[in-house]
Amino acid sequence: MLLDIGADYNKCDNDRGWSPVMSALSEGHTQIVRMLLELGADYNKCNNDGCSPIKIACRYWTYRNSKDVGWSPVKSACSEGHTEIVRMLLDIGADYNKCDNDGWSPVMSACSEGHTEIVRMLFSDNFADYNKCNNDGWSPVNFACSKGQTEIVRMLLDIGADYNKCDSDRGWSPVMSACSEGQTEIVRMLLDIGADYNKCNKDGWSPVMSACSEGQTEIVRMLLDIGADYNKCNNDGWSPVKIACSKGQTEIVRMLLDIGADYNKCDSDRGWSPVMSACSEGQTEIVKDVVRHRSRL
Repeated sequence: MLLDIGADYNKCDNDRGWSPVMSALSEGHTQIVRMLLELGADYNKCNNDGCSPIKIACRYWTYRNSKDVGWSPVKSACSEGHTEIVRMLLDIGADYNKCDNDGWSPVMSACSEGHTEIVRMLFSDNFADYNKCNNDGWSPVNFACSKGQTEIVRMLLDIGADYNKCDSDRGWSPVMSACSEGQTEIVRMLLDIGADYNKCNKDGWSPVMSACSEGQTEIVRMLLDIGADYNKCNNDGWSPVKIACSKGQTEIVRMLLDIGADYNKCDSDRGWSPVMSACSEGQTEIVKDVVRHRSRL
């Protein structure tokens, strides 16, 4: 009504120099802010303390819309990739290590979503905790590895992030995450820095097994070249060659046979051999390869 009869929508109070836009922003009244902006309200005018409307929005952003998950303004901006808002929040002293209810830190959100510039900002100027894990024990480097955020992984490794830290839920290491998702360059970086390439998860799966299962031929080759255990079985007694046979990973099976993998090793669950698994899955070429390999010995 006031706007309809011509009220001054840019008039500031005498005490602090706050405009109607600033007041609406500080209380989270989105619809009112929208009306004022559409009418032409000055969105650059600063108050007596030199704060602009956008800075006030950052500073006074409440938790009303995210109180159930505990997202802070920094966490929200990091997750969405709002670089300038993150910068302003950090400039006014926002807590850059505050986690949400699931234990996700701003660093973790930025790493997971691939917001490289924000990650750099959090590390270079503010010394954010780069090893802090969420409630499931996932670290920033583990998330970055699983999401293929190569540049972010490089930054994390350069500043000393723990590259062997496993999550507490399944026991996945950064190497395992990268192998499973086929992140070849990241696997190479982790191996170069000395990451544990034989570390198994809680089910006894090694990085080699994970790469074999997903058909990541180049990663399997890298792991074998560096000396990864190609006969180690998981908790069900499945070996890498048995996994590769059952998944029809012909090239990987050939690599494993050439390096001397045990093709007679049966699983502890049903007592199936790699050949039996290949037969069951109709992997004719693999069966032929195993038979030919056996005949050459």
